Amino acid sequence: MHTPIVQAHTNVVSGFRPWVRRTPRDTPPRVPAGPQARRPPRPSGLRLWRAVMVAGLLLLAPLPSFADFWTGYTSEEYPPVRCHQGGIMSGVACTGRYCDNMALLCSQTYYPYALRFWSPFISEEAPNSYVCPSNGFITALDCDGRYCDNLAVECTPLVNRGRKACYWTAAISEEGAELIFPAGYYAAGLKCTGSYCDNVAFYVCQVDY
Repeated sequence: MHTPIVQAHTNVVSGFRPWVRRTPRDTPPRVPAGPQARRPPRPSGLRLWRAVMVAGLLLLAPLPSFADFWTGYTSEEYPPVRCHQGGIMSGVACTGRYCDNMALLCSQTYYPYALRFWSPFISEEAPNSYVCPSNGFITALDCDGRYCDNLAVECTPLVNRGRKACYWTAAISEEGAELIFPAGYYAAGLKCTGSYCDNVAFYVCQVDY
């Protein structure tokens, strides 16, 4: 009895080599490793020096002013009004009898600051003025007493900055509505005159670099 022999048949495809490993067409060519490999060029000493000089100039240059904004009004029955972080007082507005309600105009300068502290309250009685020490600038305002009779300010000294070209402004009252300081000037102090601190003048300065 003969046992049938089953012979396997293989379809031969032209060009097919099962023992050859193929790389997909979308595979990027490999970059040879070792000393023959292409490396990005190292920055020259001149380029590094230029980069250091540009970075130093950017740090020393004065920061430009950004958009100004008004705070809400404050009075003896409301909390203090404050410029956002980086803002400095650059104007003031008041309404109501004896300048009862006051708002601040803030300029977003983003100067770095060291600390913040509040002044004592002042009124038309002596002492009727206050100037921030340590070359500080006003960043907030608080009211107390009838018709906002007593005023206090928050002082913020700037890091490695001083004050220059300072002067006292004319007084503002409810008749004046608002007082906006010249460009580049910011409040550093205030002075009260008249009943219930009706008239308020401000000590304004430029930032000294």
